[in-house]
Amino acid sequence: MVVPVDGKDRYPSLEGNDPYSLDAWHRTVGTATKGIAGKRTAFTDALISRASELGGVYALWDGRTLIFYGSADQSVGLRERLRSHKRGRRRSCTRHASHFQLEIGTQPVQRQAALLQEHFRVHGHHPECNSLGG
Repeated sequence: MVVPVDGKDRYPSLEGNDPYSLDAWHRTVGTATKGIAGKRTAFTDALISRASELGGVYALWDGRTLIFYGSADQSVGLRERLRSHKRGRRRSCTRHASHFQLEIGTQPVQRQAALLQEHFRVHGHHPECNSLGG
C-alpha cells in the first residue's frame, strides 16, 4: 500500500518530464520491480513530522537524483527513520536530501533489497548513499 504524506498534490514534485526520474525508468524497463510510487515530498522537519509511523521503505533524493533507499520496521517507523537522516544520525550523505518518498509495507527489508537490486540492474550501481559507508 502506497500512502502519500498528506494525500494531496500541494507539495513540490520533481517528476514531470525528467528523463532520469523513476517514472521515466519504469517506462523504459517495465514494472518487474517498481520504484516507490507517488510524489516526492520536501525533506523538511515540518513535512517529516507528518510522515507515517508505520514500517516500510523510503527513497531520499537530492534534487533529481535518487541518493538512498532505506527501510524501517514497525518498531522504528518511517517518521523516526527520516528524522534520524535529517539529523545526520544515519548516514552523513543523506542529511542534505531535498525530497523523500514513502511506501508502507510489512516486509521493508525485502522490499529495500528488491529496490536496490533493480536500481543496480538498470544503472550499474547503487544510489550514492547506499554505496558509501556513511
